[in-house]
Amino acid sequence: WVYVLCELDGNIVGCRWDAEQGRLTPFGSYYTLPDGVSPCRAHHSGGSHVLVSADGRCLYATTRTDGAVVAFDIDTATGELAFKQRVPCGGVCPRSFVLDYASPGGPLLLVGNQDSQNVASFSVATDGSLSLRSIEELDGVCPNVLTAPA
Repeated sequence: WVYVLCELDGNIVGCRWDAEQGRLTPFGSYYTLPDGVSPCRAHHSGGSHVLVSADGRCLYATTRTDGAVVAFDIDTATGELAFKQRVPCGGVCPRSFVLDYASPGGPLLLVGNQDSQNVASFSVATDGSLSLRSIEELDGVCPNVLTAPA
């Protein structure tokens, strides 16, 4: 499956990939914002990043509109998404994030928050749910792109 984060409309579109024809076919659209929150085109609004966990069971997305990390369960037979959790991003204007599976304390999701100049660290539970672990302030550094340790 391929998941497309639509920055301006608040949706993730799930697609099936046909390698023979080189074609994506949408199978579902999943709203990332809370009920009653509308997407907008304002500066620093919209979705910013999407990743699938290494085991293919969870999808994570960051949304600048409400400053959150959103988690979805992935049906491993169909690719369909089911909302799991929304947590505050730990700062202002989440941009890039990474999943770090090499952390000695267990898997982490690290979010670079552009305007608050920090990196928020979330523990990733075995079911894929997130809990805030720490926030590292980066005074004068704007974390736009994060990469996972090798």
